[in-house]
Amino acid sequence: MYSRDAKQRYSIPALKTWSRWLARDWEDHFSPDRLSQGRRLYRTNRISEISLTPQDLTVSVDTAEGEAYSIVEWSRIGPRVRDSRNDPDLGHSIAIAGLYEVEELIADRLTPLPFQVTNSPSSKGSDQGSNNSQEPTPSRIEAKPVILLFIEGEKLCFRSLPTHESGRDESSAHREKLIQLSHMARQSGFRFNSHSKIFEMPETEMFLSFLRTGVPSWRPYFDIRQTADVNLLDYGQREVHLQAKVSRSTAGKGLRLEWTSELNGERLSEAEINRLIRRKESPLFLPGRGLVRLDPDGIHLSHQLDGLPKEKRQDLPPYLFLSLFQTQPVTFQLSREVSDWVEALKSPDAVPPAGTPDFLRPYQKRGVAHLHHLCQHDCHPLLADEMGLGKTVQVLSLLNLDGLREASSLVVCPASVVPVWIREAERFFPYLKVKTLRSGESWKDDSEVCLWIASYTQLRRHRPLLEEHRFRYAVLDEAQQIKNPDAKVSRSCFAIKAVHRIALTGTPVENSQMDLWSIFRFLMPDLLGSRREFFDQMTRDSKSLIERVKLQAAPFLIRRTKKEVVQELPGKVETDLFCSMGDPQTKIYNRIADTIFQDFNTGYQSMSGQRSFHFLTAITRLRQACCDLRLLPTPFLEESDVNLEAPLASLSGKLETLSEHLKEILVGPRKVVVFSQFVSLLDRAEELLRDRFPQTTLFRLTGSTRDREVPVAEFQKHRRAGVMLASLKAGGTGITLHAADYVFLLDPWWNPAAEQQAIDRVHRIGQQKTVFVYRLITQNTIEENIQRLKEEKTGLFKEIVESSRPLEAIRTHFDTIESFLRP
Repeated sequence: MYSRDAKQRYSIPALKTWSRWLARDWEDHFSPDRLSQGRRLYRTNRISEISLTPQDLTVSVDTAEGEAYSIVEWSRIGPRVRDSRNDPDLGHSIAIAGLYEVEELIADRLTPLPFQVTNSPSSKGSDQGSNNSQEPTPSRIEAKPVILLFIEGEKLCFRSLPTHESGRDESSAHREKLIQLSHMARQSGFRFNSHSKIFEMPETEMFLSFLRTGVPSWRPYFDIRQTADVNLLDYGQREVHLQAKVSRSTAGKGLRLEWTSELNGERLSEAEINRLIRRKESPLFLPGRGLVRLDPDGIHLSHQLDGLPKEKRQDLPPYLFLSLFQTQPVTFQLSREVSDWVEALKSPDAVPPAGTPDFLRPYQKRGVAHLHHLCQHDCHPLLADEMGLGKTVQVLSLLNLDGLREASSLVVCPASVVPVWIREAERFFPYLKVKTLRSGESWKDDSEVCLWIASYTQLRRHRPLLEEHRFRYAVLDEAQQIKNPDAKVSRSCFAIKAVHRIALTGTPVENSQMDLWSIFRFLMPDLLGSRREFFDQMTRDSKSLIERVKLQAAPFLIRRTKKEVVQELPGKVETDLFCSMGDPQTKIYNRIADTIFQDFNTGYQSMSGQRSFHFLTAITRLRQACCDLRLLPTPFLEESDVNLEAPLASLSGKLETLSEHLKEILVGPRKVVVFSQFVSLLDRAEELLRDRFPQTTLFRLTGSTRDREVPVAEFQKHRRAGVMLASLKAGGTGITLHAADYVFLLDPWWNPAAEQQAIDRVHRIGQQKTVFVYRLITQNTIEENIQRLKEEKTGLFKEIVESSRPLEAIRTHFDTIESFLRP
C-alpha cells in the first residue's frame, strides 16, 4: 500500500470541513507556475509535516536553506496564504503541496479510493532523493486508469480494472489521478460504499445526465468502459403504458386487477410492473431493458393505488374500480362476469322491486328502488334528500323488502331521533321486530333477528362489541354527526361491520369537503382517497377537489329537493329583517368589539388552544350583545351602568322587532315557531310574549324538555294562536311542526345547514300553507358577516351535493367509464 513520510496531524471534523472547501475549483486561485512548483513539492515527497484544524492548515517542507512553512486559511473568496520566508512564490507552492496532501487524506479517510495502487520499488527512492525541479517526462506517466461502469440492482456503479505495466511510475502520478477521480465521483453524485468498495449512484434520475456530461469529462483522464446494461442507457428513458385485466377475485366478492404492459414488443413481468408502480415518477432500470418509467397516466394511477391497503390490492371493492379509476385512460379488459355486472349496475329497473309499499310517494318508491339496486350490486349509498322528504320511511321500506333475513340490522341516530324511528316503524311496519339499544343491553346473545335502534352515544359505549358482530344493514341517520373523523363516535361507526351500509343526511356538507370524506369513510373506505391526500388537495386546490368529489360520489349519492319532487308542497318565502340597536346596546357592543380588537389583532390566523377558546368566547359575548343585553354576564352590565328597567327597544332591538311583527301575525289562529341558539334569549322572548300577548298559548322545546313528543303533539293539535319557543339543539332534528306557517330565527347561526334543518321542521311533507321565514339580523354588526359566511358555505354545499342528480349522474358516469373500458 502506498504511504507518505509526512507527519499528519488532523481530526475527522477538520477533514470534513476541508472536504467541502476543496470540492470547489481551488486550483483556479493560483497561477500555473506556482501550481507546477507545488505539484513537484508534493510528488517528490518534500512535505515534512501538516497540521490541519477546521480553521487553518499548516504545511512544513524541507529546503536547502532549512525548514519553511505556510499557513492556509479559507476565506469567502478562497484560500489565503501566509508563509515564513516572506517569499510569495515559495509560500504559495508550499500551500499548494499541502492542499494536495489534504486531498489525499480526504480520499483515504473519508472517501477511500476505488482501487489500490501497486508501488514500483524504485520510484519512491528516486523521488525522495531528487532535487530535480523538472516534472516527470511523459514516458514515465502511468497509462490512464481503467474504469468499468456497470449496473448493480438499481444503482449505477463503477470500479477500476487492475493495470500493471512494468517500468511505469505508479506511485505518485497515478495516485494523483485517483485522488482526482475521488473528487470527480463525489461531484457527479456517486457515493462510496465502504462494504462493497465501489462507488454507487442510487438516483436513477441522474444516470442519463452523467452519461451525457460526466463521462466525456472523465475520458481525458480515465479509460471508461461500460457493460451491456449501461449501453442500454444510450436509448434514453422510455415510457411504459399500463393495461389491466379485470376479473372477479377468488378471495371474495371484489375484483382482481392484473396489470400488463409491453416494451419493444416484449411483455413485462408482473414483478417488473409492480416495481414500476411503486416508483411512480422516478425512472427505474430494468436489467436487459434499460431505463423506463410509467407514462403520466400510469403515474397518476400509482398515486391512487397508494391509498389502498395491501389486502385490497387483489380483492378490490367494486365501487373503487367504478369510481377511483374512472378518469384513467387505462385500457381495461373485462371478464364476462365483470362485464355483465357493469351492465346490470348501469341499467337499474324502472319498476320498483316487489314488496315496495303502495303508500310511498312516487319519488320515495324511486328512492327505495335506487337504494336497493346499489346495495344488491355491492355499493353503499348516501341518501341526501332534503329535510322532510321521508328518508326514514324509505329506509324502513328497504329493510322491509329484505325482511331482516339472516342477521339483524342496525340504525344509529341522535338520541332525540330514536323515538322517531320507533314510531315510524310501528306506524308503517308494525310486524318488524324493533329493539332499542340501552346500557346493559346488546346484540351479543340475541338469537332473534331484529332491527336495533341505537343512539350515537350508546353505540360508542358498545364499541367493544362491534368487532364480534356483523349486521345485514348498518344505517347512519343524521350522518353529519360523524363529520369529525377523529371523534370517538365517528371511530365507533367506522368499526361497524355490515353487508350493506347506508348514510342518511340532508346536509352531508356542513363546513367543508372533509365532512363528505368522513361520511364516505363509513360507506365506502378509500373511495375519496386517503385522508391526508384529500386534505392536502382541499387546501391546495379546492376547486379541482370539488370536481373530483362530484364525479366520484355522484353514482352513490341520491339527492332530491322538495321543489323538484313534491309539486303539492307550498312555497317558502325567506326574508332578512334588519334590526337596529338602542344607545345602550350600541355602547356595549362597541366596547366589546374594541376589547376583542386589542386582545386579538395580532396572530389572528394562527390562534390555537386556550387563546382560540378565549377568542370564541369573546365573539359569543358580541353576538349576545346583538340579541339582548340581559344575556351578558352581570360584570358587563355593571361596568356600563345599564338600566335593566329601560324600555325593551334599548335592551333588545330584536325582541322589539319580533313583537312588532307578531302583532300582525297573531290577530288570528296563526302558529309561529321561534328558534334561537340561546335558551336565555328564549326566556326573554317568553317574558315579552306573556306580557304583550297574554291570550296566546306558549310552548317550549329546549334541551331540558324531558319528553319532546308532548309539547310537539300539543302544538300540532292546538286550534288557536300559538308560539313554539325552540332551541336549536332540541328543535333542529326529528320533529314535525308543520302546523305552523311562520318561522323566526332570532340569531344567525354559523352553520347554514343547521339553520335549514330548523326551517324544515315546518316546511315539510304535510304542510298546507306557504311558510314565511324571517331572519333577524342586527345591522352593522358581526351578524352581517355571519350571513356572508353562511352564503359561502351554502354555495359549497350546492356545488358539491345539489349539482348531483342521481339518475342522470350515474348514467353519465358509467357512459364515461364505458368509453375507456372499450375504446
